Amino acid sequence: MIFRKVIPLLIVSSCLSPSAPAQEAFPSPPTIPPSSTVEHTQDFSAIVVPVAAMKFAPSIKLGASGKPVPSLDIGASFGTGFCLDAACRFIVTNYHVAMTARARKVKGDKIIKRYFATGPHDEGATANNIGSGDVLPYVKERDLAMFELKHSLPHHHGLAYSLDEPQVGQEVDIYGFPHGSMGTIKRTRRLTRFPATFKAPTTSGLLAFDYQFPVNDANLIKGASGGIVVDRKSEKILAILCEGNETTAVAVPVQALVDFVSKVQPFLAQRIFPTGSLVSLGRPLSKIHATP
Repeated sequence: MIFRKVIPLLIVSSCLSPSAPAQEAFPSPPTIPPSSTVEHTQDFSAIVVPVAAMKFAPSIKLGASGKPVPSLDIGASFGTGFCLDAACRFIVTNYHVAMTARARKVKGDKIIKRYFATGPHDEGATANNIGSGDVLPYVKERDLAMFELKHSLPHHHGLAYSLDEPQVGQEVDIYGFPHGSMGTIKRTRRLTRFPATFKAPTTSGLLAFDYQFPVNDANLIKGASGGIVVDRKSEKILAILCEGNETTAVAVPVQALVDFVSKVQPFLAQRIFPTGSLVSLGRPLSKIHATP
């Protein structure tokens, strides 16, 4: 599906959906520890990458004289991705990010193939709001896509994965490249860590987390879709961020990523994921497996 409508500047790439209210029946987790108490052993700037694309479209507008004149509308859409493999030849992001951003490169390296874990014609696909009144049908629990780059990204690498089921109150960190909204962070993008705790699984098979804003900005997580949720102790990836509101972030479990990669790149999956994790969930992927 190719959208010809220009996405307005600073589109919300984090899909906002009604899944979060379903979590309210679960008890609230303990207080999230402040970021100053966390010590990191990984350089996440070598793992998590920004995904963005500028869009240009001709249009007709009224000039000062009241007559129509040709114009050029400029828009941009933003998301986040991360290195799947040790060499960082493959970048994982959300399906909705891949479809709205339509990026041609990641950090200057050309994308030569795209893989999608879902699509508009999948069984169970629902219409999801992607901002500005636009909707995109896909299966939310498989909101994943993968870019194959022409070359490996230098000085970048992947991270280990965990298939352990998270526990209520488990401390995690979310890493992404939000685009910001108001104040001094407007139009800036930097790798940001969101301290969080696991809240509960959602009714749609995703994972919900209560998270903290590094600054007082209720829209800061926008643009971080496709980022990673990392267990604070083991520093292993637990899930891939796909949704967020003012208090709750929702993410795709790593097992869905395992299932996806094992079908489109089985030999790569054998090298990356923990032994015993390559078990299909029995859910068909989108018929659009890969595109140049």
